[in-house]
Amino acid sequence: MRKLVLVALLFFVSCMSSIQFAGDSFIISLPSDWEEGLVRPGSSYLTIITYPAQDGISLDTIRTDVENSMQSPEMTVINENTLRFVGRVEKGLADIVVSVDGIVFCWRDVQIEKMRLQKTGMKAHDQVIEELALGHVREMAFVTREAKEQNITIPDDVLQTEIQRAYSEAEKKGLPKNAFLANWGVSEAEFAEIIRYKLINEKVLFEAARNVPNPEELDSFITKYLLELESKYKTEDIAEGKITKQIVKVVKNGQNFAIITGGVYADSSESEISDVMDKFEFTQGLPSGRTNMFSKR
Repeated sequence: MRKLVLVALLFFVSCMSSIQFAGDSFIISLPSDWEEGLVRPGSSYLTIITYPAQDGISLDTIRTDVENSMQSPEMTVINENTLRFVGRVEKGLADIVVSVDGIVFCWRDVQIEKMRLQKTGMKAHDQVIEELALGHVREMAFVTREAKEQNITIPDDVLQTEIQRAYSEAEKKGLPKNAFLANWGVSEAEFAEIIRYKLINEKVLFEAARNVPNPEELDSFITKYLLELESKYKTEDIAEGKITKQIVKVVKNGQNFAIITGGVYADSSESEISDVMDKFEFTQGLPSGRTNMFSKR
């Protein structure tokens, strides 16, 4: 009996342990079963963006933007510098959009691809770009599954070389690392995954197209090949119309702002997400506008 009590006590203590993450202008304490970097499909998440005040931006303008992004938002004024919103969104960042034999992508992946398409200068209605981004993410899932079938992986040294090359090119254009990531609206870990997929995609398609004799036939071949992958692998049905509960906390500290967004899924409660948000603190660092992502394991 005494042993059982000791085991239970150790389990309780482990659940209460936390880790601290330091951003460029903030710190936050997270439960030990959370991690920084990526949104995990189907798991509760937290995003934090800190940035300096700009012309035309105030708590009122941010409040309007937040309320317009949610369904039936309820706002609480915590103090003159802090607002809290609770509502629902149709497309939570961790909502799964495609699952192919265990290869899973979520709305955050669609959001990132949508931003990439917009940065190419694509001129189209927002909904059209989003649908195109969703199609690309579906292709990512099938290509990633085929890479697994062929045992295609990207060695860490190759991945790191490509990442550093991208950062170096950005610096030559006057964008240091933090500014580059802020411009893309992604975390450092998310950018690494963008590069990883790019390299995997190149390897898979290169192997598939190595015997195509005429370069002019390459586009039609790749289109046909991707369709073949869709018929080759099993796609799991994804429930549509899912509504995710979302909490947003807006904090003003001097001339700096923070927008902290939490998505509540079955693995967490609203109170747990709120408790994590309450552990956010500004530091003396200069906000860069980088996106920081956290997710429950």
